[in-house]
Amino acid sequence: MINHQRDDYLKALGVVQYVVKSDECLAVDPYTVPRGLKAIELEETLSLVPASLIAPPRLPVEDSKPLEAADEFANEAPKVVTNDVPLVSHSSSLSTPETAVELKFALWQPAPELLLFSDIGAALPNGQQLELLSNLLLAIDVRPQNIATMDIIEWPPLPNTQGDEAQVREFLSTVMETRIAQSTISRIVLLGDVPRYWLCVPEQTTELREGRLVRADGVCIDSLPSLEAMLLDPQEKCRAWQVLQP
Repeated sequence: MINHQRDDYLKALGVVQYVVKSDECLAVDPYTVPRGLKAIELEETLSLVPASLIAPPRLPVEDSKPLEAADEFANEAPKVVTNDVPLVSHSSSLSTPETAVELKFALWQPAPELLLFSDIGAALPNGQQLELLSNLLLAIDVRPQNIATMDIIEWPPLPNTQGDEAQVREFLSTVMETRIAQSTISRIVLLGDVPRYWLCVPEQTTELREGRLVRADGVCIDSLPSLEAMLLDPQEKCRAWQVLQP
């Protein structure tokens, strides 16, 4: 308890305090000292008075009952008071802004007729993933010269570029269709769910659940598990081999 609060409480109870100011002198209220009493006599008198006689008096018994009752309630477990009226959330009525889309694809063209897209997220493909990709290409008679060389396709393409899902799809579609127009592309391989979602229209995505579709222009699209998933699960790798078969 803070000293001045304690002094106020004792003063309210009628307790007179004598505060020792130093080892040699005492600060005494002049109104509480009888006239004619010398300072030396007062000091000797205080030294002879037992400490128990000048201690703050205890509260009467009838006054301490509320404190005892408070102690009993303090030992009980806290009770949770609930409102009978259900709370209504207003968040559903507020319009929330769309989450900003951030994508990063790796694009390979190991042969004039082949394109590969893979979601790379925050890290480029590691050595095991690149080795697996090389083996997949060998299965379709493609021998890449340097599989570690790839193009990075990012959205947003510039730091200040903003757009909704339709604009993201239009950007990625432009990248893919430009490559198709510039080369004799006959096959596109999509590695993972993310490229399949963003590079195909919903109707194509449904058809690609079987692993392959052929576009109206004759370009074949193969949908494979991601490189990471194939390394973790041999069943996913087996499914990829089956899709790649002619």
